[in-house]
Amino acid sequence: TNADLDLSEEKKLKKGHSKGFYPLKFDSIDIQKKKYKSLRNCLCINKNGLYQFSQEEITREKLLSLLKLSPSLQKEKGKLSNENEKETKEKFLGKLIFAVNQPNKEELSGIIRDEIGKSNVPYSYEELYEIVLRWLESHELISITERKIKELYEDIKNNRSSYQEIQNKDINEEIKFAKSIAGREETPRFDRFLDFLIKGEGKKCLEVLKREGVNLTNMSSILSRAGALAPKAFRDLYDLWFNVEGKKTQYLKTLEKEGTNLANISSILSRAGANAPEAFKDLYDLWFDTEGNKKQYLKTLEKEGINLSNISSILHGAGANAAKAFKDLYDFWFDTEGSRKQCLKTLEENGISLPNMSGILSRAGANAAKAFKDLYDLWFNTKGKKTKYLKTLEEKRIDLINVSSILGGAGANAAK
Repeated sequence: TNADLDLSEEKKLKKGHSKGFYPLKFDSIDIQKKKYKSLRNCLCINKNGLYQFSQEEITREKLLSLLKLSPSLQKEKGKLSNENEKETKEKFLGKLIFAVNQPNKEELSGIIRDEIGKSNVPYSYEELYEIVLRWLESHELISITERKIKELYEDIKNNRSSYQEIQNKDINEEIKFAKSIAGREETPRFDRFLDFLIKGEGKKCLEVLKREGVNLTNMSSILSRAGALAPKAFRDLYDLWFNVEGKKTQYLKTLEKEGTNLANISSILSRAGANAPEAFKDLYDLWFDTEGNKKQYLKTLEKEGINLSNISSILHGAGANAAKAFKDLYDFWFDTEGSRKQCLKTLEENGISLPNMSGILSRAGANAAKAFKDLYDLWFNTKGKKTKYLKTLEEKRIDLINVSSILGGAGANAAK
């Protein structure tokens, strides 16, 4: 940034207005040190505006307490010792550099023009600008070699498009797919993911997905918001669905056998993003064993008239929290032996079956368990007796069956 870092003479942050402000201390960076070697050749950098957080014990301890692991690392936290967690944070702090008081747009332009004038570059500033712009927009993501510069320069001289090759390739579907997962175009993460899909290992994966009739919209819905982690999330999810020969794995075969397609799964795991592979496996492992046989959860629900189609309807949009949402709801309904809890018994006595309830909770998603509890607590007290709400309705000849019909599809807002 070309802004300043507001530091005191002791290189501590001057007091701000934010809640929980702490005067963190900084150290200037000496780029002559070996570990900063890569910064020495940066022509446009103000070497006096480079800082890192101080190694001072008080500052370091404060930072370690403030730093939180990313969601993906938090999933692994149970496997990390306190020392490993601290080491991860230390490594991050060791690589974090603040570059302040740097040249602004106009100053950068002037510096680059001066450097071009002092060197033997056979191109003008404007020509180099156009060359770089065409390279960045090409989606090719190869190094900008001397040969590539000459090719682009010839295109510019002859007023010729540099994108003919890529336009001839029908990659509109891949671009749309990459955009829905990695984010907007003309960003490094989008370009990396598109390159992965049209040139990298993702290309073969896409061919298999299309051959097997997988709707890419379903997959992109699940992986939406994966961002910079899009290539890994895509590959990990693909590997759960297909083996190295491109054949369906036990996961897909089992789901298809049970009448659950990827559209249903996409509905449940929508926007799971970078956590999609883990979210898919966690949910599957609650439902089936390694041989593809139904576990107690599904067996119990089926006895009550609830199938996977009903479940996918309830869990619509649960995303990365799908497995937890499913188990939380199940635990409200049944004990560890698969026997009904009092709430289900009370509902049944009043003419409400689980299929009725699943209709009410449709699209409740990650809030399904809370939605059920809130609604039940409005109807019955802790002893299973009707509350004043139900009593009043019954006086008006409106029973729970009528109410459940009215609330069909209310989802997370059922109680409200």
